[in-house]
Amino acid sequence: EIMPSLVGSEMCIRDRGKVRKMKFRVDANEANKHMVIMSLAGMKADDYSPKQKDGKNVLSEDGKQLYSVRNVHAYDTDRQREMQNTFIAVMEPAEIHPMARYVFDGDVWIKPYAMNGRLGMTIEATRLVSVK
Repeated sequence: EIMPSLVGSEMCIRDRGKVRKMKFRVDANEANKHMVIMSLAGMKADDYSPKQKDGKNVLSEDGKQLYSVRNVHAYDTDRQREMQNTFIAVMEPAEIHPMARYVFDGDVWIKPYAMNGRLGMTIEATRLVSVK
C-alpha cells in the first residue's frame, strides 16, 4: 500500500549541507489502484497555467514544464475518501471534462510535504487519462 507510507512523514535528504525534499517515483498502474482523480468542472487544455514556485516555473524530473490542474480532487479508493491537501500537475495538458474520473498515465512522482502542521502531497504525472 503506497499512500499511507508516503503521507505519514516528509522525507528529506541532506546534500552538501542543504535539506532537499524527496520525491517518490511510483508506477502509474500501482498509483491508480489506490486513487482516482475526480473533476468538478471542465478545463480546456489551453486553460492550464505553468506550475510556479517563488515566481519561477517548476519543471518535472526530466526537465519538462509542469502545468497545474485545477478543479480536480484526488480520491483515496482504499479509504473511500477525498485526499486533503493534494495538488496535481501534469507535463501534457489535456481537456478535463466536468464530473469525470481520471487516472495517471506515464511517469508519476509523489512529493509529500508538511505546511502549517498539515500533511499533503503534490503528484506530478505525464498526463491524466479519462476512465470510461
